[in-house]
Amino acid sequence: VWLVDRVHYMGGSVRRDESIRLTHVVANVTHGTKYRYAVNMGKPIMCEDWISRMWSDRDDPDCHASQLKMAGYRMKPFYECCLCFLGFAKEEQKHMEELTIENGGSVAEQGAADLTHLVVDDQNVKEIPPDIPLPQYVVRGE
Repeated sequence: VWLVDRVHYMGGSVRRDESIRLTHVVANVTHGTKYRYAVNMGKPIMCEDWISRMWSDRDDPDCHASQLKMAGYRMKPFYECCLCFLGFAKEEQKHMEELTIENGGSVAEQGAADLTHLVVDDQNVKEIPPDIPLPQYVVRGE
């Protein structure tokens, strides 16, 4: 409610459903239909802090929601995702782990309680071994 009120006070509007008029999505998770819609439509996905920042700058006529300085409030693609990698060469896996961390995610070992995604190199892994506990999502490396 607080976020919706602030958006309305600043002259914006809030929609529950996706539409072509949508300019930004404010999210706190990286899954769900609205998140996927925003990604597919190329709409910026922002953290809740973005609205707080806009609210603090509301009296500045030169401050606009789409300014470059607001890009720091974009949600990182792996926000709150915990990834594990299977079948990658050592150097490639290290690089992918670094990219995961740079993009808001974390890395864990297979079977970790907080693991959300198992990323599989489908060039090297034809079948996932049955003894590996599977997280919520199993995705290809590409």
